[in-house]
Amino acid sequence: MATFLETPRFPTNINYGVVGGPKYKTNIIEKNSGWENANVIWPQGRHEYDVVYAVKDQATIETLLAFFHAVKGRSIGFRFKDFADYKSCSVNSTPSFIDQPLIGLTNGINRDFQLTKTYVTGTSSTSRMIKKPVAGTVIVAVNSLQKTSFLLNTTTGIVTFDPDLTNSITGATRSNPCVLTANNSITPGETIYISGIVGMPQLNNHRYKVLSRTNTTLTIDVDSSAFSNYVSGGVYHTIPQPGEVVTAGFEFDVPVRFANDDLHISIDNYKTRTVQNLGLIEIRV
Repeated sequence: MATFLETPRFPTNINYGVVGGPKYKTNIIEKNSGWENANVIWPQGRHEYDVVYAVKDQATIETLLAFFHAVKGRSIGFRFKDFADYKSCSVNSTPSFIDQPLIGLTNGINRDFQLTKTYVTGTSSTSRMIKKPVAGTVIVAVNSLQKTSFLLNTTTGIVTFDPDLTNSITGATRSNPCVLTANNSITPGETIYISGIVGMPQLNNHRYKVLSRTNTTLTIDVDSSAFSNYVSGGVYHTIPQPGEVVTAGFEFDVPVRFANDDLHISIDNYKTRTVQNLGLIEIRV
């Protein structure tokens, strides 16, 4: 698809009455014995929709005509809200930042992660890349702690964490909450991953929320009063480290185009108009 219209999305007031959903392509080879071999041509589903039954009045037809002219038939892709499946969770629930895993290396260097949605039935699962998240709906976590500092590319579904804020730790108190001695410029509410501490190993290899800070201290959300005494060393990082899990909650649209370059409208009488062909096909972006 050469061009894509990010906004506005396909008018949501037309969506009710839409028929459609995911479609796979499979080549079935039937043997003389009656056994079959199934060759999956499309390992990822491609959604298709029929919007004809959602267009019910003249005002809706006029809205549709304006949109059809804007995207010039099949030539320009656009966003479509599938009311049957538009959240990282059930459509009747509120997205949580632990809903879905993101794709990307947690190696202490990589900062880019792709939004996905995984569909699970028993031991089987299928992952779907989410390329068109809805701005303002995406919440992200690392090791089940919400991250506040990231950028979202709403045209690709890629979450990019801010550059790593890292420094050495030179002290840690046995208190509730724990106070670290470390030069920093971290915003309270951000999270840090700690490793390499000698003498208070209970803090190592965990992520903590920063409750407050000064230029040389970080107060973190953990009770360390029963931990052993800090001796030396340690470092903190803000970006995901090896072994950590990145998750997200969100709403999303489906990237689609019209199935036809022509739009047929039937004038049934002076008050009634109906649309004869109006299909939408998901596009790979």
